[in-house]
Amino acid sequence: LIVFPSVVFANTNIVFSPTNIEIMEGEVFEVVIALDPQGVANYTVKIELDYPADLLEIKSFKLADNWLVLSASGYDLIDNTRGKLIKTAGYPGGISSRGDFGIISFGAKKAGNGIIKVGNNSLALDADNRNVINQEQKMLFNISPRPIIISFIESVESPGTEIITQKEQEAVADMTREETLLTDEIKEDEIIESEQLSFEKDISSDGLLANLYLLWSEINNSFLAFITIILGIAILLVIGIREFKSKNK
Repeated sequence: LIVFPSVVFANTNIVFSPTNIEIMEGEVFEVVIALDPQGVANYTVKIELDYPADLLEIKSFKLADNWLVLSASGYDLIDNTRGKLIKTAGYPGGISSRGDFGIISFGAKKAGNGIIKVGNNSLALDADNRNVINQEQKMLFNISPRPIIISFIESVESPGTEIITQKEQEAVADMTREETLLTDEIKEDEIIESEQLSFEKDISSDGLLANLYLLWSEINNSFLAFITIILGIAILLVIGIREFKSKNK
């Protein structure tokens, strides 16, 4: 059973760092809680803090090194509804010079100002189990409202609508270009095919004329050869007849 007697001496101060702070609504800030025993060894410390719950809320608490936490009902509490923190810990061998007890992270809920102060049930026990804490310590804070940002709309159309319209126009332009290219390719293919057919027709026509010319040439050559042969035979007959007549005379 732990017995906490009433205050006899007031040697140990609770030190806030910072002691005064300016923050903005919605921001998170840290407060360091330290002890200054002023040469008197403290072995067990119970820190109780009161704060306005409508303006602040505790996000977290971290106990400093070398302290041994005491987790028991009434000695370990964070109550953001009532605005109260209670943390209790022992220091092996006692702490007689200034040192940190813990770090509290606060969140600023809304604009306003107030005080974080040491509660009446805070304790710091020396070697004789006497409470030597000074409960008159406090810190001030002021929370400023967030500035109102006014945005001016220059156009009724939203940026999303403009982006969609532009994309649609680009898509239509791409489709038009593709259709033009396809039409040009079809026309080019038709021209090439027409030229090929014309060329093949010309080739067929020229071949027929060439064959007829060659045939006619062959016929003419044959006829001339035939006439030449007949004339040759006739000449030979005439010469033969003349020689025969000459011999008979």
